[in-house]
Amino acid sequence: MPENEGFSKFRKKPVVISAKLMGEPFDVETLEGRMHGNAGDWLIIGVAGEKYPVKNEIFRKTYAPANAGGNVMIGLTMLLTFWISLLCALLWFQPSKNFEFLLVFSGLILIVFQLLRWKS
Repeated sequence: MPENEGFSKFRKKPVVISAKLMGEPFDVETLEGRMHGNAGDWLIIGVAGEKYPVKNEIFRKTYAPANAGGNVMIGLTMLLTFWISLLCALLWFQPSKNFEFLLVFSGLILIVFQLLRWKS
């Protein structure tokens, strides 16, 4: 049987955890029992308060700092959404004006922002 046969793809939910890079070996009580971590591993406290060690290589592939550009992208997306709402209102009240191009262009930029947020 192939390794991935019968498995579905899932994306981790965007939750914020607490983590600390450990400078020396450590032991921690996890939900599965006592686990050992090495110097250079991360000690993570999950969303339910559970603790567990994670190898640095896995941690770097899986996590990013909670404030790493996400707030800027959310702010830009909100601003662009407001701009599109304003353009829609202008089009509604001034149908003779040519706002269609700006509306379509802004909508495309919003889609790109959302795709960038989804990808990261």
